[in-house]
Amino acid sequence: MLPYISIKTYWALGGRAGLPSGFDMAHEFEKNGAPALVVWLERHGIDFTVVLALAGVGLLAILSSPRSARIPRLLVLMPAWMGALFFVPYGVLTAVLAVLGGAGARGQLTVWLTVAAVLTFCGLGTCLGICAALRLRDLDPQGGS
Repeated sequence: MLPYISIKTYWALGGRAGLPSGFDMAHEFEKNGAPALVVWLERHGIDFTVVLALAGVGLLAILSSPRSARIPRLLVLMPAWMGALFFVPYGVLTAVLAVLGGAGARGQLTVWLTVAAVLTFCGLGTCLGICAALRLRDLDPQGGS
Protein backbone atom coordinates (compact mmCIF):
# COMPACT_ATOMS: atom_id res chain seq x y z
CA MET A 1 0.00 0.00 0.00
CA LEU A 2 2.93 2.30 0.57
CA PRO A 3 3.50 3.16 -3.12
CA TYR A 4 -0.16 4.07 -3.61
CA ILE A 5 -0.44 6.09 -0.39
CA SER A 6 2.86 7.86 -1.08
CA ILE A 7 2.14 8.99 -4.65
CA LYS A 8 -1.43 10.05 -3.90
CA THR A 9 -0.24 12.10 -0.91
CA TYR A 10 2.54 13.61 -3.04
CA TRP A 11 -0.02 14.63 -5.68
CA ALA A 12 -2.48 15.99 -3.11
CA LEU A 13 0.33 18.15 -1.71
CA GLY A 14 0.95 19.60 -5.18
CA GLY A 15 3.54 17.24 -6.68
CA ARG A 16 3.24 16.87 -10.45
CA ALA A 17 5.51 13.93 -11.38
CA GLY A 18 3.57 11.27 -13.27
CA LEU A 19 0.62 13.55 -14.05
CA PRO A 20 -0.19 15.10 -17.42
CA SER A 21 0.72 18.76 -17.78
CA GLY A 22 -1.93 21.02 -16.25
CA PHE A 23 -3.81 18.16 -14.59
CA ASP A 24 -5.62 19.19 -11.40
CA MET A 25 -7.11 16.32 -9.37
CA ALA A 26 -9.36 18.62 -7.30
CA HIS A 27 -10.75 20.14 -10.50
CA GLU A 28 -11.37 16.64 -11.91
CA PHE A 29 -13.21 15.64 -8.75
CA GLU A 30 -15.30 18.81 -8.92
CA LYS A 31 -16.03 18.35 -12.64
CA ASN A 32 -17.17 14.75 -12.06
CA GLY A 33 -19.56 15.72 -9.26
CA ALA A 34 -17.55 14.59 -6.23
CA PRO A 35 -18.85 15.73 -2.84
CA ALA A 36 -17.61 19.14 -1.72
CA LEU A 37 -15.73 17.55 1.19
CA VAL A 38 -13.67 15.39 -1.20
CA VAL A 39 -12.77 18.43 -3.31
CA TRP A 40 -11.93 20.47 -0.20
CA LEU A 41 -9.69 17.72 1.17
CA GLU A 42 -7.85 17.42 -2.15
CA ARG A 43 -7.30 21.18 -2.33
CA HIS A 44 -5.80 21.02 1.17
CA GLY A 45 -3.36 18.20 0.47
CA ILE A 46 -5.45 15.25 1.65
CA ASP A 47 -6.55 12.60 -0.84
CA PHE A 48 -9.72 10.85 0.34
CA THR A 49 -8.57 7.45 -0.96
CA VAL A 50 -5.44 7.75 1.19
CA VAL A 51 -7.64 8.48 4.22
CA LEU A 52 -9.71 5.37 3.41
CA ALA A 53 -6.60 3.21 2.93
CA LEU A 54 -5.06 4.42 6.21
CA ALA A 55 -8.34 3.76 8.05
CA GLY A 56 -8.35 0.24 6.63
CA VAL A 57 -4.73 -0.32 7.67
CA GLY A 58 -5.56 0.89 11.18
CA LEU A 59 -8.52 -1.46 11.36
CA LEU A 60 -6.33 -4.36 10.19
CA ALA A 61 -3.82 -3.52 12.92
CA ILE A 62 -6.60 -3.63 15.50
CA LEU A 63 -8.03 -6.90 14.14
CA SER A 64 -4.65 -8.61 14.11
CA SER A 65 -3.79 -7.57 17.66
CA PRO A 66 -4.46 -10.05 20.46
CA ARG A 67 -5.69 -7.10 22.52
CA SER A 68 -8.60 -6.57 20.12
CA ALA A 69 -10.52 -9.21 22.08
CA ARG A 70 -11.07 -6.49 24.71
CA ILE A 71 -12.86 -4.25 22.21
CA PRO A 72 -16.62 -4.80 21.92
CA ARG A 73 -17.38 -7.20 19.08
CA LEU A 74 -19.56 -4.87 16.98
CA LEU A 75 -17.07 -2.02 17.28
CA VAL A 76 -14.51 -4.12 15.43
CA LEU A 77 -16.51 -6.44 13.21
CA MET A 78 -18.98 -3.96 11.71
CA PRO A 79 -16.31 -1.61 10.30
CA ALA A 80 -14.30 -4.62 9.10
CA TRP A 81 -17.22 -6.11 7.16
CA MET A 82 -18.21 -2.69 5.82
CA GLY A 83 -14.61 -2.10 4.74
CA ALA A 84 -14.46 -5.48 3.01
CA LEU A 85 -17.76 -4.80 1.23
CA PHE A 86 -16.53 -1.35 0.12
CA PHE A 87 -12.84 -1.85 -0.69
CA VAL A 88 -13.09 -4.95 -2.90
CA PRO A 89 -15.76 -3.49 -5.23
CA TYR A 90 -13.89 -0.16 -5.29
CA GLY A 91 -10.72 -1.96 -6.40
CA VAL A 92 -12.60 -4.00 -9.00
CA LEU A 93 -14.35 -0.86 -10.32
CA THR A 94 -10.95 0.84 -10.61
CA ALA A 95 -9.70 -2.10 -12.69
CA VAL A 96 -12.80 -2.15 -14.90
CA LEU A 97 -12.60 1.60 -15.54
CA ALA A 98 -8.91 1.29 -16.39
CA VAL A 99 -9.59 -1.51 -18.88
CA LEU A 100 -12.46 0.42 -20.44
CA GLY A 101 -10.36 3.54 -20.83
CA GLY A 102 -11.20 5.24 -17.57
CA ALA A 103 -13.58 7.94 -16.58
CA GLY A 104 -12.57 11.45 -15.62
CA ALA A 105 -9.32 11.54 -13.69
CA ARG A 106 -8.80 7.76 -13.79
CA GLY A 107 -8.30 7.77 -17.56
CA GLN A 108 -5.24 10.00 -17.26
CA LEU A 109 -3.43 8.20 -14.44
CA THR A 110 -0.43 6.00 -14.99
CA VAL A 111 -0.81 2.25 -15.39
CA TRP A 112 1.34 1.45 -12.38
CA LEU A 113 -0.81 3.60 -10.10
CA THR A 114 -3.91 1.81 -11.35
CA VAL A 115 -2.29 -1.53 -10.57
CA ALA A 116 -1.26 -0.24 -7.14
CA ALA A 117 -4.81 1.02 -6.49
CA VAL A 118 -6.40 -2.27 -7.51
CA LEU A 119 -3.98 -4.27 -5.37
CA THR A 120 -4.34 -1.83 -2.47
CA PHE A 121 -8.11 -1.81 -2.30
CA CYS A 122 -8.84 -5.41 -3.31
CA GLY A 123 -6.10 -6.65 -0.99
CA LEU A 124 -7.22 -4.44 1.88
CA GLY A 125 -10.86 -5.49 1.51
CA THR A 126 -9.93 -9.16 1.30
CA CYS A 127 -7.70 -8.92 4.37
CA LEU A 128 -10.42 -7.15 6.34
CA GLY A 129 -12.92 -9.85 5.42
CA ILE A 130 -10.54 -12.66 6.35
CA CYS A 131 -9.53 -11.02 9.65
CA ALA A 132 -13.17 -10.36 10.54
CA ALA A 133 -14.09 -13.98 9.78
CA LEU A 134 -11.19 -15.22 11.90
CA ARG A 135 -12.13 -12.86 14.72
CA LEU A 136 -15.71 -14.12 14.53
CA ARG A 137 -14.48 -17.71 14.66
CA ASP A 138 -12.31 -16.91 17.70
CA LEU A 139 -15.37 -15.51 19.46
CA ASP A 140 -17.37 -18.68 18.80
CA PRO A 141 -17.98 -20.37 22.18
CA GLN A 142 -17.66 -23.74 20.41
CA GLY A 143 -14.06 -22.82 19.49
CA GLY A 144 -14.75 -22.66 15.76
CA SER A 145 -15.71 -26.34 15.48
